[in-house]
Amino acid sequence: MKNKYLLLVLICGVLLYSCSTQKTVSLKSKVNNMVSEYNAIDDWEYNLTSGISGEFITIQKNKLLALWSVNRPILFYGRIKETQNFDDLHYYIIIERNTLVNFKYFYYPEVRLSLIYPKDKFDSFLEQHPDFYDNYGFNNSIALIADIESVSSETEIDDEGGNYDILIGHGNMSNILYIETDNY
Repeated sequence: MKNKYLLLVLICGVLLYSCSTQKTVSLKSKVNNMVSEYNAIDDWEYNLTSGISGEFITIQKNKLLALWSVNRPILFYGRIKETQNFDDLHYYIIIERNTLVNFKYFYYPEVRLSLIYPKDKFDSFLEQHPDFYDNYGFNNSIALIADIESVSSETEIDDEGGNYDILIGHGNMSNILYIETDNY
């Protein structure tokens, strides 16, 4: 009797692993297709940090701007922090970097994007993912393609009253892809 349950648990585990692996491969394939379609830069973080992973690196605004100002869009992994109306046809969307999805490179200051995106495209995206805002940071993970036109810096105050710097890339979003964080 015990062996029967053990075998059942083992089979369920293999099936769950197989499904998770297939989702991961499918998602990576979708991201790669999006990068290819837009001829986007997907290694800017590697270049920004000189390939150093697993430790905090201080980055410079001018180096980030140089990496993003090459007349090609970038691939960015993030989560939506805020959405506002820009005009009748567009949203203004603030995107934070999401280390739950892409946790290889750590750097300071924090990098965000401030992007314009058509309302009809974003509303359609939300219709396809109705639970998108249910669990901040987990359900609302995205990969996106964006053209960055400029980079600004800002200082914000954290919960303890201390200052921290942010570099913000400004531009237009071309495409967005939903990421299930537990499957990437």
